[in-house]
Amino acid sequence: MAEIRRTAGCLLFLALLLCVLPFSAAAEEEAASVTAEPAAVLSLNPAELTLVKGKSGRMTASVTGLPRGVRVSRYEWSSSDPGIVSCREGKIRAESAGSAEITCSAVFPDGTVLRARSTVTVEVPVRSLKFSEGELQVMEGDVVFPEVQVLPEDATRPEVLLSCPDDGILIPLEDGSFRAAAAGATVLTAVSEENPGKSARIKVTVTRRIGKTDRVLTFLSLPWESSHETCISLLKQSGFIAEEVRSSSSYSSSAWHWPENDLLFSRTGAWRMLPVVFSDRRTGAERASLNPRKTIGGFLPQVSTLVYLNGIGADGAVDPEITRLIGVYFSFDNRHEKGTVVFPGLLARLEAEYGEFSCFVSRYLDRYYPDLYQPLADRLADAQVFDIQDLGDDLYLGEGVVCTLRGGDRTGIMLSLDTAGGVTLFYGRTDAEEMIRSLETALDAESAVLEDAGV
Repeated sequence: MAEIRRTAGCLLFLALLLCVLPFSAAAEEEAASVTAEPAAVLSLNPAELTLVKGKSGRMTASVTGLPRGVRVSRYEWSSSDPGIVSCREGKIRAESAGSAEITCSAVFPDGTVLRARSTVTVEVPVRSLKFSEGELQVMEGDVVFPEVQVLPEDATRPEVLLSCPDDGILIPLEDGSFRAAAAGATVLTAVSEENPGKSARIKVTVTRRIGKTDRVLTFLSLPWESSHETCISLLKQSGFIAEEVRSSSSYSSSAWHWPENDLLFSRTGAWRMLPVVFSDRRTGAERASLNPRKTIGGFLPQVSTLVYLNGIGADGAVDPEITRLIGVYFSFDNRHEKGTVVFPGLLARLEAEYGEFSCFVSRYLDRYYPDLYQPLADRLADAQVFDIQDLGDDLYLGEGVVCTLRGGDRTGIMLSLDTAGGVTLFYGRTDAEEMIRSLETALDAESAVLEDAGV
């Protein structure tokens, strides 16, 4: 009996299983059918776009996978940065260099929204190249890296390549600059990396080396940036002056003037002066006189004078706490017989240290001062001769011999011998006049502020 019940139970389970299996298979098939139905997708064409500034383009939108009978109500367009890319109903305009994202929204009747985005890049092509200078004049050993103006200024790729002929005058360096290797004339060419059809050329003239590029006065180890305290400390360390020396300082009311060219032409009576034009103590146009102990080129100066100017602070006003060395003056023996020894000796030392000097001599030196001229005749054989009377009332070369050199790094050197046999040596900053003009402007501004305040 029990066996009959077990058999009947098995048959009932099988019958139920056969009934359930068709329904389960049908459900799985229906679920698979629903899953396979594609979802709606919004696409933009093109997916990415590059335009030139000022140009326009078109972007289209389309939706795929919509159920039958469903339509898009409207499309809405927007730009992440309208200053770079503006967008209206799919019309894209490039406004300025950069990138912006265009967003399109597809809105359906039931309020459903689909969105898609596309990146638009705006480029500004190079229109022209121009060197900042018309011509370039450098000296042997200088490093040349002329400034190239790329137009328009907001060009997307302003990079340029510089090249020159293989004539040995300019030698390319790894950083893209050029070293002036030999005297002569050549041409530098700038070519746009983006558009090789855009180029510019500049003539470069390389002259002989007249003065080395040196931020430090070799004989004194004084950087131009030095303050008065720094100068005195360095001079004491070098043994140029005694440890216990105290410099005597004064504020200049003289119209000192560093010449505007290698000929040392200047205002009458001021041809050997450095540019200090202020008597106002706030400008710090100060001279510090020292008695040297150490020789220069084998000769001991009678006196050394350091000349300073105050600098201009961050606020544009003259700052009494800032002092800058602008010139150094040495005076040697003032008798003929020693002057004719000191002068060529110093000149030889200077040329060995800095390079060849330009030498000028008064036409009247051998006529009126033969005792001064004859000992130097060989040294002055190649000097340029000038007639003082032909230079005008307020310009002249000086009474005797003048040798000048303008090296790199704002350094000018002058060695002179006057008709009294006095030998003087100057180191001066060639940009000192520009510094003085800046000080004048700043001082005028300070005075105006004081006047407005009723002072």
